[in-house]
Amino acid sequence: MENVLSQTRTDPLGVICAFPLCYAGLEVGRMYWDSWIREIRGGILAPVYVLGGPETYVARMVVEELENLCGLSAPELNLGRYDLSETPIQQVVLEARTTPFFSDRRLVIATGGEALSGRSKVPHDLTSWEEYVADPSPTAVVVLLFGDHKMDERKKWVRRVKETGRWWMCPSPKESELTAWVNKEVQRRGFHMGADAVNRLILLSGGHLELIAGELDKLSLYAPGKAISREDVDLLVVPFPEQDIFRWVDDVVRLDMDRALTGLDRLLKQKENPFKLLMLLARQFRLMYHALNEYKSGHVNTDLSAQLGVRPYALKIALEQGRRYTLRQLSDVLQWLADADSDIKTGRRTDRAALNDFVVTLPIRLKGGEWNAPKTPNPRAGSPSRPGSVKA
Repeated sequence: MENVLSQTRTDPLGVICAFPLCYAGLEVGRMYWDSWIREIRGGILAPVYVLGGPETYVARMVVEELENLCGLSAPELNLGRYDLSETPIQQVVLEARTTPFFSDRRLVIATGGEALSGRSKVPHDLTSWEEYVADPSPTAVVVLLFGDHKMDERKKWVRRVKETGRWWMCPSPKESELTAWVNKEVQRRGFHMGADAVNRLILLSGGHLELIAGELDKLSLYAPGKAISREDVDLLVVPFPEQDIFRWVDDVVRLDMDRALTGLDRLLKQKENPFKLLMLLARQFRLMYHALNEYKSGHVNTDLSAQLGVRPYALKIALEQGRRYTLRQLSDVLQWLADADSDIKTGRRTDRAALNDFVVTLPIRLKGGEWNAPKTPNPRAGSPSRPGSVKA
């Protein structure tokens, strides 16, 4: 049977995507999905696509482009959507084998592909799926999405997909790609952002493309043709709970006490757990220590972000934050956090008091100033160390 991959679509192209920012990476930044979009827009459609990885936004862009270019003249009859956590894969195969109505092809989209890993209560017939992938319908395009779940690539059907279709993973963009993409999007929308504002936006969004895209739309309406500052980003970016905490942690480690204390009050009013906030500070200072230690060692460990379980951009932010300190200072801060943890667990101080004391006294202790210990001091802590002043 002739492989659909060898067939080139001759219909007029240039359909506008419903997500207008999805092509920015094609011109600047060289995003990793560059060749994918160009292939689809060039009319080369594979019979089967499998998309996975943490960046669901990229997967959605690909699906949207496939919907546009499949040329479905009767979508209600030729577009099928299934959730494999509820529907067996053989239903997907059955629809893909069905002749399209009044159209050249039908598009079948199946989410929840992780159910094919063998951990599903739904009775999936993997044999029928393996047979389909080995001999796919020339009039159907099947898209399987499995998100950030790690699929066993030794499975027979996976090997078949790599032979007859497209196995595309969607990892988080590299930091250089992400920054270039944001800058291009800012330029395309007709406003300006300084490097500090761009970094702040990426930090608050956790580096997730979908969150960044939505916030850029908002920022472009706020100041068309003008420059967006870091303060504007803080004012306008929606404080999702997780991002609001990241913002507060960033303020603490940068020793911006006005913001840090205001943010702490806000988070506590939102019923955030003080012990959780203290542990998040410990995690960030630990990241900063590792990143700075790696930087000062004179060599780059490309696996460090994976070893620490964080995104590469998060490690970059940790290094930028860490360079305000010395390694000795970061080591002292980690010890103070360990002492606070001990105080909480032994009942010397409440978690709220320990957190508040740490944030309030951090600049003083880093500068070697005197610190008024709590009424019930921790005998293990001793006198705080007196490292040099924090670097500007």
